[in-house]
Amino acid sequence: MSKAKKIFTNARVLILIGVLLMAVAAINPRIGVDGVAIRSIAQNSSASAAKMESPQPGSSPMSKERILSINNREVNSVQEYYAEINSMPVGTSFALKTNKGLYRLSVEPLIKETILNETELKLVNETILVNKNN
Repeated sequence: MSKAKKIFTNARVLILIGVLLMAVAAINPRIGVDGVAIRSIAQNSSASAAKMESPQPGSSPMSKERILSINNREVNSVQEYYAEINSMPVGTSFALKTNKGLYRLSVEPLIKETILNETELKLVNETILVNKNN
């Protein structure tokens, strides 16, 4: 018993324990937290139309809004989230519950619009009649 007491009263061991405790406090682990963290929200999406806010770029993962359920079905992983969303037909409306509120969203078609700044060249054949007064 005296050997263990000697180890735990050593200044280096006490400093190490203190540093480990501060590291755990800085990480702020929340064991048992459910849901999927929202990393960003696309502009002009149904989520932005529902007034969901995109998280700040430097915010910690634990402070971000988390998706808890879709239509009262729990979502605990990104795979579950995509499985739920991809199973819905376009135009379907659904309830999205997060740790900050309940939102009503709709499934929109995936459309990518590309606007090109190009000018098209058209050749026009035209015949001009000229009167000669000779």
